[in-house]
Amino acid sequence: MTEEINKEVVETVEESQQQAVEESKKTGRCGSSCFRFEDLDMAKGYNLLGIGRGGVVMSNIFLSTSLIYLASQQAGCLILDENDNTIVDKDCETKVYGMLPISLISNIA
Repeated sequence: MTEEINKEVVETVEESQQQAVEESKKTGRCGSSCFRFEDLDMAKGYNLLGIGRGGVVMSNIFLSTSLIYLASQQAGCLILDENDNTIVDKDCETKVYGMLPISLISNIA
């Protein structure tokens, strides 16, 4: 059963690739029409907005984790787990600049 599904998926992908090649030959444009949105500028802008938001969210996650780690390091709340990885102790009550390291991000927001 899995082999049949895999064959169907491969056939579908090959068909869509062939259609994209034929379309690019007809229109003279390289690639498929997945980003053209029928030439609606509003749809293109909405899509680009989503791409931009993705970068902002990823950087926010990275910076938040880094700030929690540095605040925990300053407070002495880092411990080693069984694999010798440094992790943040959630039960640490030491404050840095008047707040717990765990609550740093919620206080910034």
